[in-house]
Amino acid sequence: MRCIPIHAQFPRTRGSFTKLNLPAFDLSLTGTGVAISNGSVSTVSTPKPPKPAQAGMPRLHWILDQLKQTVIIVTPKLVVMEDLAFAAHDREHQRAGLAYLVRYFLWSAKIPYILVAPTSLKKFVTGSGKAEKSMMLMDVYKRWGIEAKNDNEADAYALLRIGIVLTGQAKIETRAQKETLATISKNNLEAIKQCSTK
Repeated sequence: MRCIPIHAQFPRTRGSFTKLNLPAFDLSLTGTGVAISNGSVSTVSTPKPPKPAQAGMPRLHWILDQLKQTVIIVTPKLVVMEDLAFAAHDREHQRAGLAYLVRYFLWSAKIPYILVAPTSLKKFVTGSGKAEKSMMLMDVYKRWGIEAKNDNEADAYALLRIGIVLTGQAKIETRAQKETLATISKNNLEAIKQCSTK
């Protein structure tokens, strides 16, 4: 698999994306969205672990372990994740801690990852970097027919679509997407370079 320069011609989508081996993660302490390139969308939710793993380090460990299992099963050449945003409620920086645990795991496994700013993700889907969560859910369904159960799943699928386009498996659909992908490519040059050599 190779990542295609953003100025290149993108082929039309054909069928599913099973050959991509591409997962996307919308990291969250309360319900991480996971989208996989075979079209499945699932949520890793913290109420599922046993009581000792519902907060603090045990919770981080449990979420990381679920994502590790996904990576082992999918064997990806690339992972797409939402980048961190300032969150006033994350006073203990646990979400940032989770993000860097996942990044470290991917780095140690020599799997390149692309980070997408929240505003870029919103613009890719809706055309506006200031879109509300409800609009993201609605536009993911209207554009791609994915009926996400929550905003984490919707975001994860949108991240997956970004990865699909960057790897040349789908075409750019809107001007906003073209602008967004140019920014994402510029901010992830090293990951794209690694992806292109695999």
